[in-house]
Amino acid sequence: MNRGSTGMNRGSTGMNRGSTGMNRGSTGMNRGCTGMNRGSTGMNRGSSGNDRDEPGKTVAPPGKY
Repeated sequence: MNRGSTGMNRGSTGMNRGSTGMNRGSTGMNRGCTGMNRGSTGMNRGSSGNDRDEPGKTVAPPGKY
């Protein structure tokens, strides 16, 4: 899960770069905020992947081969 949080930090850096574009034009702000929403969705997907990596959930129970 810590590895996933590192990826989330990288995504937030990308969002900051988008904010620079937002200052350049109001039209760009609409496009930028949409991109930010997509990034947050990706962050949620990463957290779900971490949950799947937990031992015992993805592996078949012992004795049932």
